[in-house]
Amino acid sequence: MFRQSLRGIIRGPAYYLLSILPFVLTLFLSAGTQGYLDRFAETAVHVPGPVVRYSGPVLGAAEQFAVSELSFILMMVSVLTGLAVLRERHLHVWDRLPCRGRFFAVHLLTHVGYGLWVLGLNSVLYIIVFEIRFSVSQLAVFASILPLAVLFGGFTALCVRERSVLSNIVLMAVMLSGYLGGALSLTAVLQNTRFMNVLRYASPLTLVNEVIYRMHLHLLQGENLVAWAVTLMALSIILLIGCERRIRHGSII
Repeated sequence: MFRQSLRGIIRGPAYYLLSILPFVLTLFLSAGTQGYLDRFAETAVHVPGPVVRYSGPVLGAAEQFAVSELSFILMMVSVLTGLAVLRERHLHVWDRLPCRGRFFAVHLLTHVGYGLWVLGLNSVLYIIVFEIRFSVSQLAVFASILPLAVLFGGFTALCVRERSVLSNIVLMAVMLSGYLGGALSLTAVLQNTRFMNVLRYASPLTLVNEVIYRMHLHLLQGENLVAWAVTLMALSIILLIGCERRIRHGSII
């Protein structure tokens, strides 16, 4: 089972493209938006009283997109997981298995391994090109996205029969989550946009990104980490129960 799942990853062109996509997106998006931050940094402010100038650490466009794009693509692993499981169902391998749960778990674990490869590769590229270094704690928070991603993809694959339906459902959910989390626009812009500053918390990626941002600035607060941990555990448990019921009874109801 493991070799078959691993062979599917090695032979899939989409896996290679997705591996470097966080770096490529960060490269282009940060280059096009750094001027936005610089413009506000250089704007003169006239006030009647004394001005206190902030001299602490700040996040540039490269740092913001490095975090948001990497978390976004790690969540995108859900698409590949779902397609891998659905492919086996279409080939009727699923119907001949004596232990579907073990087969399903192997696919989840191999895609978690692939996600760790994406995380490691892009962390190295960020160091070489942008001189952005993530701590072990930050990498651990990034890695915590993977169980949620593979469970979401696997659960969807157990509930639908058509490849197009799976792709549409998972891609729509991940793209919306990525947009609200800052993958397509600067987090600083979303924070200062009416309604979006609240709506963006509908995405779990917003929570994980804020934890990593605060770690990067050495400003982490305990409640941020707790909020992400509770959200991760709640969503993962719900998806895990849904997968278990679907595998055992053929229904999530």
